[in-house]
Amino acid sequence: MLVLDLQMPDVSGPDVLEWIAVQGVDNQTMIVTAFPESDLMDRAMQHGHFTVLKKPFDPESLKKAVKGLLQGVIQLEAV
Repeated sequence: MLVLDLQMPDVSGPDVLEWIAVQGVDNQTMIVTAFPESDLMDRAMQHGHFTVLKKPFDPESLKKAVKGLLQGVIQLEAV
């Protein structure tokens, strides 16, 4: 399981997803972002389907999203 922020200081989330795809790694991914309607999110979606958790989030929302991801439930709406 991968929990990935879209905007990081030295690399973008979509760049990480592209690198993972090139490596042939298959995983469940949760994107956390304060900007779900951004160009970075559009780029990320080109690399598959993800659970999206909008920041800020509370611990219960994170727990629910992780549980769903581990059960194979993809949530395209921010929880």
